[in-house]
Amino acid sequence: MLGRSEIIKLIDEENILSVDGSSTEDIKNRTQASSVDLTIKSIYTADKTISNSNIDIGNAGLDLIDLEPGQTIVIQVAERFDLPSTIGGIIFPPNSMSKSGVIMTNPGHIDPLFSGYISVYLVNMGKSPVRLKKGSKVATLLLYYINGDVGESNISGGGVSKEQVLTLSKDFANLDTRMPDLLNSVIRNKALLWGGVVISIVALFFTLVPLLSEQIFTNKAIDAFKLEHVKPLKHINNQQQIEIAALKTDLADKNNQLENLRLRIDEKDSQIQNLSSDVKKLFNILDKELTPEISQKKGVEKIEN
Repeated sequence: MLGRSEIIKLIDEENILSVDGSSTEDIKNRTQASSVDLTIKSIYTADKTISNSNIDIGNAGLDLIDLEPGQTIVIQVAERFDLPSTIGGIIFPPNSMSKSGVIMTNPGHIDPLFSGYISVYLVNMGKSPVRLKKGSKVATLLLYYINGDVGESNISGGGVSKEQVLTLSKDFANLDTRMPDLLNSVIRNKALLWGGVVISIVALFFTLVPLLSEQIFTNKAIDAFKLEHVKPLKHINNQQQIEIAALKTDLADKNNQLENLRLRIDEKDSQIQNLSSDVKKLFNILDKELTPEISQKKGVEKIEN
């Protein structure tokens, strides 16, 4: 794992990180003990107008957004990468952003020989809007040395594309349109259920009236009454029962879909936690390996003095 001094040296000598139209001093100032803060260049939301061939994706991004609960966005990171074959990277969301409820859905590694820009997807899983703006910290980068041959395949990244923006939904998992449909389905289900009960009561009432009035009505009058009133009501009741059964099945499917979405969210959270745990383990291993070397160097210096 690279420390601050080594990272700054690589920025100066090999230009592994840069920002268009800016000096590298700002990046070096954002270099921590063993990490670099990556920042926002542009913010993109779900926008179907971007599919227009005349729209330049580079000019379609926002500089500021209040990320609403459930909303998804894609971020163009400002820093350009130019990694040699001996250096790889890992990005993950900063702790401050995770505490506010914003999670990154695509944390992971950056291969050696990668050049260009990266993009990150964010979703607000909290209860309150979170303000994000150009220049704000959006990701934490760790750099490490690679042992062994990595081949000669250069990997390039152009940042955010139109295709990425067009795949976004306004709300996480498109719940902004799915939830109203689910609620309408439940309401309609209950309305039809009560409607079926009322129709059943009315049908029962009209069925009993002729039986209790046989001494008043002739058999012919009773048959005519049944034909005109009872049979149509029974038919309607049967149709309502069929629709109610179908709606119950649909509601069960919707509940299964919601449960699957919850499981996916839990899986993403688990992946982030595992990644953070792996990073901590890596720090511990590096501390154990570097401490004896530092102590030995100090001993040599004392002897020479």
